[in-house]
Amino acid sequence: MTAWRFLLDENVDPKVAAHLENEEVVAEHVRDALEEGADDKTDVCRTPANAD
Repeated sequence: MTAWRFLLDENVDPKVAAHLENEEVVAEHVRDALEEGADDKTDVCRTPANAD
């Protein structure tokens, strides 16, 4: 079974990612994964309809 992984949005305090990691939940804040201001549709939600 695949474990859940979370990408936390910019409106979530980055400390939440650290707290979740301490609870052995894989979580990354979007600022650490992508540049600040990344567009949800084109940068985060990569689907066949909007993938490059």
